Amino acid sequence: MFASALTFATSQAHELPVLIHTTSFYAIAAIIFWAMFAFPWAWLSLRRAERRPALARLPIRPLGLTLAVGCGIFSVVLIPTRLLIDLGLPNEVSQRDVVVASFGSLLAAGIGGALAVLWAKRRHPMYGTAWMILAAMWVLTYLPSAHLIFAALPGWGHVFELFGATLLTITTAATLLQPKQGTDAARPGPLLVSSSIVIPGVIIFSLATIGSHRRDQASLIKSAPGAARIFDMFRLQFDRDADGFPARFGGRDCDDTRADVHPAALERVASGVDENCAGGDLSSYEYPPYSKPQIAAPGSVKRSLILITVDALRADTLTEPVGDLGVPAPQLQAFATKAVHFRRAYSTASSTDQALQSLFSGHLPMDFDSYGTFMGHETLLAEFLMEQGFITSVISQILGINRYLLRGYERIDHELSVRNADFMGKTSAEVTKRAIAEIERLFASDRPFYLWIQYFDPHVNHLADSDAPFQGAEVADLYRQEVWQTDREIGRLLRHLENAGYFEKGSLALTADHGELIGERGNVGHAFWLDEEVLRVPILLRTPNLSPAEIDVRVSTVDLLTTLTELTTGISLPTDGRSLIPIARGEDRHEPPIHARAFYNGKMAKILSRAIIDGDDKFVQDLLTGVESLHDLRDPEPDAFNLIDESPDRAESLFQLMGRQWDRSMNDRVAERKFRLLTRRQLSPSEIEESRLETLRVDCLVWTEQTACEQLERLGVSTAFTTP
Repeated sequence: MFASALTFATSQAHELPVLIHTTSFYAIAAIIFWAMFAFPWAWLSLRRAERRPALARLPIRPLGLTLAVGCGIFSVVLIPTRLLIDLGLPNEVSQRDVVVASFGSLLAAGIGGALAVLWAKRRHPMYGTAWMILAAMWVLTYLPSAHLIFAALPGWGHVFELFGATLLTITTAATLLQPKQGTDAARPGPLLVSSSIVIPGVIIFSLATIGSHRRDQASLIKSAPGAARIFDMFRLQFDRDADGFPARFGGRDCDDTRADVHPAALERVASGVDENCAGGDLSSYEYPPYSKPQIAAPGSVKRSLILITVDALRADTLTEPVGDLGVPAPQLQAFATKAVHFRRAYSTASSTDQALQSLFSGHLPMDFDSYGTFMGHETLLAEFLMEQGFITSVISQILGINRYLLRGYERIDHELSVRNADFMGKTSAEVTKRAIAEIERLFASDRPFYLWIQYFDPHVNHLADSDAPFQGAEVADLYRQEVWQTDREIGRLLRHLENAGYFEKGSLALTADHGELIGERGNVGHAFWLDEEVLRVPILLRTPNLSPAEIDVRVSTVDLLTTLTELTTGISLPTDGRSLIPIARGEDRHEPPIHARAFYNGKMAKILSRAIIDGDDKFVQDLLTGVESLHDLRDPEPDAFNLIDESPDRAESLFQLMGRQWDRSMNDRVAERKFRLLTRRQLSPSEIEESRLETLRVDCLVWTEQTACEQLERLGVSTAFTTP
């Protein structure tokens, strides 16, 4: 914990207030824990009529010195231990930098604790056992830095961190309190006097200032989640209506006397009240006319459509060379020269399920959940095209996908979803093989067709590929290797289509559900973040009636539904997006705000964040913690700098603009329509059963839950799978 604090202090030396806040909330935690044990201890002491304070009999000073020695040794051996583990790991190990960081920290902590115990036993042999216990407890304080332990014990990281902070604080305070032998215990020393003044002063300063400095709140939560948890408990004491959102300290509750008014509330149309505290009251609302008959544009023809989605494919894999090795996706880079390439495209969500729901429904993902939740719309892309006479087919790779997303497909191939349930296989070659076979089957019909092909390999876990030019064992290297081999297989599919003459009459669109963080700012993954690397995705359109072009207008994946229906049938559906065809032709360069959402309610974390991009600015708000940030997209690394305290007026205007869109997407009339539509668009019994089985498969094969595996076995469903 000491070393973690030292590392944090070094990297954030320019943010002294955050250090003060961290210290303050750790001290509050220590006081709470200390009070829990001190009062029973004092009561027992009085009951036993012990006049001599029990504190004076404990080896507090030697324990404090032992802890200091252990922390010092840890700081010295941390880098060598991580280097040793890195050298000893096989090259094919997935999540290599996470393993190195986790076990390197634990090994260094163990070495520091063991050497400190040996040192202490030589000086004070009778206390060796006590020091060994302390050293073991001290090693536990490093578990928050071990990402693998976080995964194994979700939710316990904060407990260990607070325990470590409490242990250090109490040991340090007790070392100061306990007098040396032969000295007057009643006379306070200078350290005790100064501590009695400084610590309360730090706490008072922190509580008085943190509410007005939102950047400090964001840094506190990112750098010290345990201290942030205490801060969250503290600010909830000011939540008068108990709705989970206080009016102060970032809660954004605009009426703390009403539990139905808070930032996550459902907006009521023309109620005279701004229920979600953003965008003002929604005075009127008319639901988009999805159910009205749509008329095709004059001269329209029905064109077959192939849609390729690549999981976790970043936009820069097509455009940014890696040193002298070229781009990770050279086949797609070459294909982009024959297509319309939207270079500034954004996803609407950081998770696969919600991003795909938004893409295929044309709705922003304000109220989407996961798996079988009804999304509140009449028609998905496949359903619409089926109604228009298209043959519809999908090669699916995502286990546990929302069953509504598979509505409208006559043929569903999801064998690879089960075979690759643990994400430890390479499936791109098999996907291309199946796609070519399915395309040949579809070519045999005289009807237009729609085929959705999912490639999954760039998603974690990242596996090494010895043929790729981007060799290395870091996450960034492994990710680029996965992208390269996926790109190679997509290139094989594209060549097959070219040779078959498909592009003379048919259309192809390629995009991604989201991007991926591969070590930027210390983060790996996608679901928890709304960073540029996560939201920026490629969009490529190749169709006979659009000339190749590079488009630098900012667009969104929510624009794809109406674009694809217009390309295939000439019918442009009213959605939350807009058709990209006028933009591709250079007729429209308008850039409306981009909206995105991060929602994760899983076994490892709970995330609910939202973002808006307007002009050169991005505003991000975490609804659960109240943390807000403002970023300048002109900066080379915009997400590294939070400018909210420098430009509070701009942040507020973006917050209100975002709120007005949420009013339109989440209000009582939308909810009423959703419930009405549910009665005629419920999942069939077979779809419900398949959804239940897929949920059990995810819990068994991904999360290794024994109860889920046992249920599958009782149902006669195999829990074994062959990794591709």
